[in-house]
Amino acid sequence: MAVYNPKVIQKLADKLYHKAHFIIFGWTIFGVMLGILAGRIFAVKFSLDFDVQANLVIMAVGGFIVGAIGLAIGISRSFMIRLHAQLALCYKQIEENTRQVSISTMAWRNS
Repeated sequence: MAVYNPKVIQKLADKLYHKAHFIIFGWTIFGVMLGILAGRIFAVKFSLDFDVQANLVIMAVGGFIVGAIGLAIGISRSFMIRLHAQLALCYKQIEENTRQVSISTMAWRNS
């Protein structure tokens, strides 16, 4: 039979928080790269008479806008992962509090 180990729950919560941060970072980078690509396609397709600097500005604006959208998606997706980490920590704290009450109750009854 498995024995309760609070370190396992803490390790799970730490991993979930790390994963949540990586998801925010990953979605932001994906959005920036997609925005730069979309900006490049837009610049090549619709602005043939612009110079190179104007094309770079269009690409930068596309990267910024779509990167911000990627950041928003990453934050919303990471919220559920952080919520699961908080629930695991809450269960761990409930068990610790219950164990303290149980030990003190048993000591009271034995005296």
